[in-house]
Amino acid sequence: MNFEYLFFDADNTLWDFNLSEKFALFKVITENQVEYEPIHLEGYHKVNKACWHNFEKGNLSAADLKTKRFELFCHEFGLKLNAEAMGKSYLQHLGSTDFMIAGALNLLDRLSSRHKLVLVTNGIKEVQRRRINNTGIEHYFEAIVISDEIGVAKPNAAFFDHAFEQVSFPAKKDVLMIGDSLSSDIRGGNGYGVATCWYNPAGAAVDPDVVAGFVISELEELVGIV
Repeated sequence: MNFEYLFFDADNTLWDFNLSEKFALFKVITENQVEYEPIHLEGYHKVNKACWHNFEKGNLSAADLKTKRFELFCHEFGLKLNAEAMGKSYLQHLGSTDFMIAGALNLLDRLSSRHKLVLVTNGIKEVQRRRINNTGIEHYFEAIVISDEIGVAKPNAAFFDHAFEQVSFPAKKDVLMIGDSLSSDIRGGNGYGVATCWYNPAGAAVDPDVVAGFVISELEELVGIV
């Protein structure tokens, strides 16, 4: 294959979002004088996943998501804390991180000499922009598209319309969408008619309803595809 444009997801594709999330949640919990326990992260994952699912379906705004997930989190653990304040603090701590997937920077450096790269992320703008700056990756990309800035998220076709517009509407056959999320990255790419590559380092179960054209467990494998 010879893809001219590589559309990269950010969280858990280039950035180690799991580590960033754990760091930010630990900071929020402990600054509220609650002893952090591993079960807190498990509970947060559950409610956060539900909130993002509703966001991707258009049932929850980005603004409401910031507080709603901590309302649900506090209810889960019987904590009488200020969910809105927790949400703001969490985003501050999350935006301060610069953790990347091993090999991601080298991969971007290598691929950017032969391909046009685009960063496409479902995320909150103040967090994503700070992390882009923290990790120094902006110069690798022809365009950066953040759902919170344009008001629509992957897998919605309107998100991809906007991304394609930013790079002068390349032919769909020349584009590869790379990401870790079947629900947003792969489903979105499939629905838009572009090739897809599922980054699946944990060996998650395949979903028969969302089939990726390529599957990799290491980022370096991408070089042999593009």
